[in-house]
Amino acid sequence: MQKQSQIPVRPRRKPRVDHYPPQIVPSLSFGHRFRFQASGATTANITVKDLGDLLCMATATTTAYQLASAVRIRSVEIWGPPSSSLAPVTVSCEFSSSTIGMIGPSRIVSDTSVGSARVAHVKAKPPLDSQANLWQLSTSANTLFTLVLPVGAIVDIKYSLTMRDSSGFSVVTGTVTGATVGQVYLRPLDSDAATPVILPVSYISI
Repeated sequence: MQKQSQIPVRPRRKPRVDHYPPQIVPSLSFGHRFRFQASGATTANITVKDLGDLLCMATATTTAYQLASAVRIRSVEIWGPPSSSLAPVTVSCEFSSSTIGMIGPSRIVSDTSVGSARVAHVKAKPPLDSQANLWQLSTSANTLFTLVLPVGAIVDIKYSLTMRDSSGFSVVTGTVTGATVGQVYLRPLDSDAATPVILPVSYISI
């Protein structure tokens, strides 16, 4: 009778116990979707600093500072309501043509309303190889995209931001009035304009 060979059984390894704390990333980063409405027809150049200024905290009745240190645009979505006369209205979003190391083609996404049943609607994302698709310092004056909006248009901005975890906070652009010290506010999307018209929806603003 042939003997069956026995396979040696290896002893189980004990799970590694790490007695040291794991690495962490102390900076707080998150994404969010904010909604705005155009109180008037406008063509607006939206800069990196406009996004950086969105979330801010008041330190005086006329002064507020950015909460973000870096921002990145994810998408822009626009709905343009038909005019009262049913004349077609057009909405568009154009991302900057700037790319890293060269100038590339810009991307324009546009749509036009038809009658009273179909609103103008676009959803746009920055080109993968464009500067607009990268993380940028919240104080940068680079133009990310240009919006063409009729009165009453709804604009949803989806973006990511990294909160500041050090000193060197940047004051927001534009006029601040009637702020409450310590209150967090949402700025107009075109807050650097002489008269901002792309105003926040359902959020305290200054």
